[in-house]
Amino acid sequence: KKIAEDSQTLIKASDGARTSKALAECLRRLLDVGNALNAGTRRGDAKGFTLASLERVAATKSTDQSAVSVLDFAARKALTGDGEHDLEKLEPLFRAARKLELRELAKESTRLARCSAKISESALASHAAASGLAEHVMIASQASENASSSVLQCSKFFGEDSVDCAHLFGALHDLVARFQSARLKVKADEERKAKQALEEKRKTPEAKRERRRERRRGRAAVDDVLRAVDAGKK
Repeated sequence: KKIAEDSQTLIKASDGARTSKALAECLRRLLDVGNALNAGTRRGDAKGFTLASLERVAATKSTDQSAVSVLDFAARKALTGDGEHDLEKLEPLFRAARKLELRELAKESTRLARCSAKISESALASHAAASGLAEHVMIASQASENASSSVLQCSKFFGEDSVDCAHLFGALHDLVARFQSARLKVKADEERKAKQALEEKRKTPEAKRERRRERRRGRAAVDDVLRAVDAGKK
């Protein structure tokens, strides 16, 4: 069961990494901002970057006093469509996938196959559990192979020569997590500025006059109700 679950995690993470428009937009923004910051240098017209350099690219800061990183620049604007929601779904997949190893899945699948082979050669071969184990082994083996194939496709998609889940999904998870963190900071800053603007607006003479008018209208409404009550009593 664990082999099937881990394999499914790797397959979903691999497919998500290759097909996610939100992730592609994040990477494109990093590349565009990085090229803009490096304009006029030999690194100012990059066509792409490797996953190994992803963290360095994201952390690169501008040379002015703001020292804002490439990732901070890229996160200033919300992703198109449901992009941010899509990243929320990818983040836990990448986090889980980076902790898995294809080698361990293959080893566990091989161990189960050997165990099944020994049972089939023993006196328990005719037992119903033996056929059930053989079917389980076949399913686990197929799941492990599918996971390996998916991760390999994903690695090639990102231009990686080796198949390393920790490296592949680790780099992608770090990017997504840091982008989400940067977006939260941007939203908090926008909310703070909006609140400050509202407070400043409330301090203007016109705003003060409007609040006084509202209070007078409120008192007038109360007076009308009290007069109506008094009239009713008479």
